[in-house]
Amino acid sequence: MAFSVEIHCNSSFLSPHKMEKTLELLSDYEECIGKHFEGLESFRSEGDGVYLWTFQKLSYGGYNLQIQFRTRFEKRGDNLVKIISVPSNTKANLSGHWALESTNEGTRVEFEATLVGELPLPALMKSMVSPIAQKEVKKISTFKSL
Repeated sequence: MAFSVEIHCNSSFLSPHKMEKTLELLSDYEECIGKHFEGLESFRSEGDGVYLWTFQKLSYGGYNLQIQFRTRFEKRGDNLVKIISVPSNTKANLSGHWALESTNEGTRVEFEATLVGELPLPALMKSMVSPIAQKEVKKISTFKSL
């Protein structure tokens, strides 16, 4: 009755800040993520370093879908923040990273993520709905620059 969709998101932007400051801003997860993802309805800590992301509802052809998932974050060195999926009953998982590179103008930030989610629709609709779902999810999951 349901099927899975895998959506890859990537973007790049220039932060006007030096790499250390950019990493500090990205590492303030509750402040940074809540303000910089379009379509994010809420982002909250559940304790023990786990965060619940809830996006605005998507509607198409009489079907409503609200994407939710849980993640942890892990800084690796001074130029990488990993997004690590936390298994849960939300039917969606996100994993990815922000990679930072120092430039003369500030810091180049590369964002890459993969969202895997289950759509509660008949499998016959997969070929019609998958491209639309990918387009809509990319719109709401775009990280705006710092």
